[in-house]
Amino acid sequence: DLLSKRAPSLRRVGSNWPELAPSCLMLAPSCLAVALVGILVFLVLFRVFWVLLSTFCWHRQLCLDCFLLFYNFEIKKSSDYRLKVDFKSKIFEASYLSALYEPKIFERIYLGNHYSWENNFNSSFVNNLNAKINLENRFITFSPSINFYTIKDHIYFVGDNHLQADQVITFNQFIVDLKLKLLNNKINFDNKFTYNLSSNSANGILNFPKQTLYSKLYYNGIWFNNTIPVQLGTIISYRSEFYGDAYDPITQNFYVQNEFMLERYLRFDLFFTMQVNNLRIFLKMNHFNQFDSFDGYFITPYYPAQKKVLDLGVRWYFFN
Repeated sequence: DLLSKRAPSLRRVGSNWPELAPSCLMLAPSCLAVALVGILVFLVLFRVFWVLLSTFCWHRQLCLDCFLLFYNFEIKKSSDYRLKVDFKSKIFEASYLSALYEPKIFERIYLGNHYSWENNFNSSFVNNLNAKINLENRFITFSPSINFYTIKDHIYFVGDNHLQADQVITFNQFIVDLKLKLLNNKINFDNKFTYNLSSNSANGILNFPKQTLYSKLYYNGIWFNNTIPVQLGTIISYRSEFYGDAYDPITQNFYVQNEFMLERYLRFDLFFTMQVNNLRIFLKMNHFNQFDSFDGYFITPYYPAQKKVLDLGVRWYFFN
């Protein structure tokens, strides 16, 4: 039968075992040493590869232009990750972000005197692409930029619990940054205008003003025999109407609301600052254009902004 046919071979192997045992025992230490060296080399190479992958910086010079490329990759045990790539040159900048964020503890579970919840949310998937152009000469700096965002499984707070959006949310930002330098840099005019545009899936979930403007017109000079730098000017800020997030003092967090409309408002501030060695003194008139004591605006629902007030401050650096 089959067993009888294989038995002689089994007996032959068994009969040779005493002869093979000493050689195997002599080879065991060398095999073990080779295995340990191989494992050690693998761990060292893996560590070097991981460091290069997470902190790699590539610098190269082409013709007269120099560009830098950075990327950073992080991963967690929960499979969440963050990948950031930045490209910078003299006139062009671009960046890309891809990340998977796990829900925060406050979003998953909370037990309090007024609210309590226990949620099982998916991780939020975020993609962001940014591009910017820098054009500059002695008198003007012009920097338009654009941001593209997509968010899947966005988690937002509605006051008594958290919800997770079931649709992909997209919104874009168009930014224009313009700076003027006149009269040998004595007069400076800095401007930043932002236009926000979102998809229909973001309505009632991501609320922000469509237009915002920040302008700073100021005089920059050195007084008293070129020893004391001074600045004197005004700051203009504007925002369009939108449903701003409301503040909940119980949880000390902001939540999404779609009932209280924050009106559009234009605000003026006046300021003066000077520096004497390590001592800086500044004077600022906040909300200068509030001529009526009952006039003003809300920064968030039911929380009015700072009324007209004069601030005087001193900043002293205790080092040379």
